[in-house]
Amino acid sequence: MLTALFNLFFVKGGEVYVDWGWLTISSEGATLAAFTAVRLTLLLLSGSLLTLTTTTLDITEAFERLLAPLRRIGVPAHEFALVMGIALRFLPQFVDEFRTIRAAQLSRGAKLASSPTRSGLSSLTSLLVPLFASAFRHADTLSAAMDARCYHGAEGRTRLHPLTFAKRDAIAAAFLAVSLALTIVLSVLI
Repeated sequence: MLTALFNLFFVKGGEVYVDWGWLTISSEGATLAAFTAVRLTLLLLSGSLLTLTTTTLDITEAFERLLAPLRRIGVPAHEFALVMGIALRFLPQFVDEFRTIRAAQLSRGAKLASSPTRSGLSSLTSLLVPLFASAFRHADTLSAAMDARCYHGAEGRTRLHPLTFAKRDAIAAAFLAVSLALTIVLSVLI
C-alpha cells in the first residue's frame, strides 16, 4: 500500500486530477500506483501459494537444481539452497518468538508504542534485541547439530524421492509463461 501511495502522490504525468501544491495526483501516477499494487499483491499471493503447497525440502531441492548449472563457474548452489531452506524453515519460528517476547515485555509492564517516534524506536529495540539474541542462539545450536552429524554439504548426498518433471509441472510452467507475457504486455501498453 505504501508503494502504491508513493506512486500515486509523487509520480507526475498525464491529466492532473488533484493539485494541492506539493501533493499532485495525475493519471500516470494513478495508473502506476494501481499497476504496482496489483503486481506486489500477485507477488505476495504467489509466494504464499508456493510455500503453502510445497514442502520446504522440495523448494530447496528445486532451487538447488535451478542453480546447478552455475556450479561450473564456482557458485555454491547447494549452500545457497541450504541457506534458503533454513530461512524458510525458521521464519515461522521467529514470528512465534517475536509474539512470545512481545507478550513477555507487555507482562513486565513495558509500554510498547506503535508510532515511529523516539519512544516507538526504543520499544522496538526492546523487542528486537532479545529476538536477535534468540536467532543467534538458534544459529549456534543448528551449527553444532550440523557439525555433530558430520554434515559436509552436497558431497555424497543422495535423494530418497528425486524430483521429476511431470505433466502438472508443464501446465504450471505454461501458466507462468502466459502470466509473465501478459504482465510484460500490460506494462508496455500502460
